[in-house]
Amino acid sequence: VRDIVLTQAIDLLEASRMYALVGLAQADAAIACWEAKYRYNLWRPITAIQRGDEDGNPLTSADPDWDHYLVSPSFPEYPSGHSTFSWASATVLRFVCGTDHVAFRVQSDSVPGVERGFDRLSDCATEVGRSRIYGGIHFQFGNEGGKRSGKAVGEFVGKNYLLARERLPAIHAEVWGKQTFRLSVHGELGTRLQLWISNDLRHWEPIMEVVGQRGGVHIPLHPEGSEGTSNTLFFRVTSLE
Repeated sequence: VRDIVLTQAIDLLEASRMYALVGLAQADAAIACWEAKYRYNLWRPITAIQRGDEDGNPLTSADPDWDHYLVSPSFPEYPSGHSTFSWASATVLRFVCGTDHVAFRVQSDSVPGVERGFDRLSDCATEVGRSRIYGGIHFQFGNEGGKRSGKAVGEFVGKNYLLARERLPAIHAEVWGKQTFRLSVHGELGTRLQLWISNDLRHWEPIMEVVGQRGGVHIPLHPEGSEGTSNTLFFRVTSLE
């Protein structure tokens, strides 16, 4: 983050927001990842390979001499923590920077003087997740699971927290199944907001008043209409103050 702030000439206010959003995303990524680790409780590659004759699958055999390059952590494999953290950070940084194409350099913590350069945020996240496979402590599906979880965390944090004041009030929709979606409405704390609906962008009807809250107000909606019918709806939000 520091290298991006310096190379992109980001001012103090926006830099503070960037650090705070990354911190939020990292904290939420940890909660989501470790809940999943102990929900699925999956063995690490060293256990799966060295004890491959104990899994009830006649197509696998044990290789007791196999070893990993990195030391396996003492917690379950799935999903990858490194992948979850890196994709949460890369995704929320993309929201702040407005693009994935951000060039930056990072220094190694374990090998002093060694640097890596990246042209895209996602390139770094991909390499971080892949490194745990090369180290022999993760499976590819653990890496992919961490990627999906991290991206979801980063998108939620980026869309709903610490939004720039000049962008408020704001609204966005997310699909929640075949006939359901959710509106997320954002405004300054305590501000009264009016939600509007239209099907032609000319005639607008007020449908709800809400008050600005931390993280936004999330409203599930079930649009009327039979399955297979294409009904386009438009929403907007305005301040009542």
